[in-house]
Amino acid sequence: MTITEYGKLIKEENENFIVLIKYGKFYRCFDYDAFIIHYLLKYKLTSKNTIGFPIECLDKVLNILKHNNLSTIVVNNNINYIKYEVINNKYNKLVKNALNYNNEEMAKNDIICTINNKISKDFSLLYKIKTFIDNLN
Repeated sequence: MTITEYGKLIKEENENFIVLIKYGKFYRCFDYDAFIIHYLLKYKLTSKNTIGFPIECLDKVLNILKHNNLSTIVVNNNINYIKYEVINNKYNKLVKNALNYNNEEMAKNDIICTINNKISKDFSLLYKIKTFIDNLN
């Protein structure tokens, strides 16, 4: 069993826990867990809904998760994991907040792309008009 399969098995048994899986010099998380990490820490979310961060950042991440009342499991290999359980786990609430945040962020990015495209087209049109006028002289 690979460490990813082991981590997913642990996640199935602990749905309301953030599961961080060690990959070499990084920890990774997937799906809703990644959305929560992105929401709380602004780490880059990949197109496959994963997040990775260096092992040196683990204490920082765990402190922020604990501060936000999130239970966490850290998977170090395919036979060993550490469980950090908090009272009043707010996983479900933070999933909802994280998904809303991500949707708002995506909408903002879409608006910015639309504006940038419009500006580019306007500049292109202005350049064509200027070139046309210059050629009249």
